[in-house]
Amino acid sequence: MNVELIKLSRKAAREWTGTDGYSQASQLINMLCDELEAIAPEQPMEPKEKAYRSIAKHIFRAYRKYEGGKVLVLLADDIREAEQLAMTAFGTSSVFVKRVNPTTDPQVYEV
Repeated sequence: MNVELIKLSRKAAREWTGTDGYSQASQLINMLCDELEAIAPEQPMEPKEKAYRSIAKHIFRAYRKYEGGKVLVLLADDIREAEQLAMTAFGTSSVFVKRVNPTTDPQVYEV
């Protein structure tokens, strides 16, 4: 849930409360904010490092087994999907696919 959006909406509602014609809009905005908070309570954002590690689980590298040369970087949910993407991109079933290797820095991966 976008906490900033709710904060800004509540601020607008407060400012409109005493304004003719906007009092009802203010009430509607507050009701909507209450409902949004009820269905999706505020959750702290993940640390960037954890997010980077999650993204890296979907990054693969691929190259042709016998020809070498070009290396592709693929985004896929799993190794099978990455292999299918590589075979299509290279136009051959003779491919090697592997997930990128993490380093101690969550923003740096070996290919």
